[in-house]
Amino acid sequence: ARLFQTKLERAGYLVDIARDGAEGLDMYEAGSYDVVAVDQAMPRHQGLEVVRILASRGPLPPTIMVTAAGSEHVAVEAMRLGVSDYLVKDAEAKYLDLLHPVIEHILRQHRLLEEKRRAEEALRESEARYRGLFDGVPVGLYQSTPDGELIDANPALMEMLGYPDRETLLAANVTQFYVDPEDRRRWQELMDRSGVVRAFEMRLHRYDGTSIWARDTARATRSADDHVLYYEGSLENITARKRAEEALRERAAELLKRNEELDAFAHTVAHDLKGPLSPLIGFAHLLAQASDKLSEGQTREIYQTIARSSRKMANIIDELLLLSLSLIHISEPTRPPVASRMPSSA
Repeated sequence: ARLFQTKLERAGYLVDIARDGAEGLDMYEAGSYDVVAVDQAMPRHQGLEVVRILASRGPLPPTIMVTAAGSEHVAVEAMRLGVSDYLVKDAEAKYLDLLHPVIEHILRQHRLLEEKRRAEEALRESEARYRGLFDGVPVGLYQSTPDGELIDANPALMEMLGYPDRETLLAANVTQFYVDPEDRRRWQELMDRSGVVRAFEMRLHRYDGTSIWARDTARATRSADDHVLYYEGSLENITARKRAEEALRERAAELLKRNEELDAFAHTVAHDLKGPLSPLIGFAHLLAQASDKLSEGQTREIYQTIARSSRKMANIIDELLLLSLSLIHISEPTRPPVASRMPSSA
């Protein structure tokens, strides 16, 4: 042990010696060591037992197993437990010359393993964050091959298309979702032309046979040699918007039809009012110009004609007022009347 310590201290290391396996374990727990060297033949705990105890407490530190000649089976078992390297003691103590290069080697190896572990851990954390974002976004997300095979899909897409589980959805082909196959052809044409599709609207089949309107934005992910690896995109359900647009179009067509009907009605009313109005104007002019030349019977007949025409015009106006009130009641059946909707204002 003293030779071991001296050899390493000359190489620039700080070395502590334990008198037996139990003391070595206590020293390791209390201190901070970069490398552990364990002799198989020790009091209280032998080398393999020390290694097993260390391994049971967590990741094994960089460890060198030292065995006597002819104890290769011990070295093999130690390597199986995770020991970094082993040395076989010889009578001339030439193994001590190997200490420095062996320690440098296992420290380098340990650093590489630590860097790999940290990189893998960072990758796992990144994948977990990506998966959390991918699964948590309220918009349908997907990845698919150029042939339409689904690689991945998030819960929002599964819910949008009404599939019972992710596995059933991934077993489907993208091309079978399209209500109109021409939409898929146009989508592929846009993707092949520019590698991206923006706000592409189409109707899609749901799992239960119903359909929805969706808006797709996607891009192609390519390899270094410009080969398309997969498409990734987002789908938004725009069925409610499409229905609202259709309702607006229907309402606009209805209003246009009503305007045409009102225009025709206005022409009819104008014609009906002109009928009784013309005799009124004519007889009024006659009375004003030649009343003294008319007999009493002629004058009475003129007054009767004027009265009939006036009553006819009054009837037409009353019917227009009644029609106006009826239209207000039909178009606003649930709203209480207000001042502007009172008959006097109509």
